[in-house]
Amino acid sequence: MAKYIKLWLIAALVLSAAVYSYASGPAESGSVTLSGLFPDRALRREVAKSLGRRQANLTGEALLNSLASIQGSRLNRWEAFLASFDGHMRREGSMFIELREGQPVFNVSGKGIRNAGGIEYLTGVTQLMIHDNQLTALDVSQNTALTHLYTGGNLLTSLNVSGAAALEYIQVVDSSLTTLDVSNNRVLTWLSLYNTGRTAYNSQITSLDISHNTALTHLWLQNNLLTGLDVSNNTALTWLRVDNNRLISLNVSNNTRLQSLDVTGNRLTALNVSNNGALGRLLAGDNQLTTLNVQNNTALAILHVDGNRLTNLILNTGSNNRLVNLRVEDNQLTSLDIRHTRLQNLNVSGNSNLTTIYIRGSTLRPAAITNRPVGLVIER
Repeated sequence: MAKYIKLWLIAALVLSAAVYSYASGPAESGSVTLSGLFPDRALRREVAKSLGRRQANLTGEALLNSLASIQGSRLNRWEAFLASFDGHMRREGSMFIELREGQPVFNVSGKGIRNAGGIEYLTGVTQLMIHDNQLTALDVSQNTALTHLYTGGNLLTSLNVSGAAALEYIQVVDSSLTTLDVSNNRVLTWLSLYNTGRTAYNSQITSLDISHNTALTHLWLQNNLLTGLDVSNNTALTWLRVDNNRLISLNVSNNTRLQSLDVTGNRLTALNVSNNGALGRLLAGDNQLTTLNVQNNTALAILHVDGNRLTNLILNTGSNNRLVNLRVEDNQLTSLDIRHTRLQNLNVSGNSNLTTIYIRGSTLRPAAITNRPVGLVIER
């Protein structure tokens, strides 16, 4: 009888040890393997390449230490330039990616990755390019060294960046996100969260809290469903794109450093840019504006206000005028003063009430004014 009891106790101890080993998780056991940490074969393959054959076969604490040392490949200036056009970005023809020359980049873009599990063990990665995959969720909250994140062209419905406090640059293009919490990303300078309209999946952001992101200089939120946006705390902003949303108002009075503002395709009835003296580019077409005053915007070179209800457009007509590109089609203007501008051509179609245009001191020739209403008078 004692023999059976002894055997039973031994079996119980073995079973308990097995259960403990399972419950303790891979990071606490000696059986940690690459396949156990990275369930996705495509991502695991790329990690193995970075480790090399010898380190990829390590287990336990040795493997975890090796994973933490992965940073990626260092880019020279030309490589950084080419990477800026890689995959999704190449198709967009954009150069807004801000890869740091000489800094390592862990680039796993376009590899067919479906599951980013295990990415949390790559704690040494500072720049992560994981765009053009098939991810629905991405959690980089434990990647505390991460400064740059590129996730465009995925199927993301969830993105967790809460613990990645060092992030300076987040780019999420063509996702399926409905919300994003960046309240803990206090050093963030560039946030791109928009849709190109070229894919079947589009983010549907209706609101975004950026009140804590006072370092932001670039904010691109075009083609979402925003009904409001508070940028009053974001005084460092130089570029703001909120075109093709559902905004009914936007206050940029505190954003005195703005150089480019795009509010095209919203529902704005008024826009005050009197405090934005550095503004060189203002795109405000396809809204419901009835008047716009840009007298204080002496740096303005490009102004698009086509497709509004403008009856009054007040331009800076001083001798230092820099305006070279003006669109006013499809409004309700009765007169237009463009003296001292540097315009080369002007299309006034859709302004049937327009009676007078003042062009004295301008580079614009009368012959370059097209689609004139009958009876239009050009004052030189």
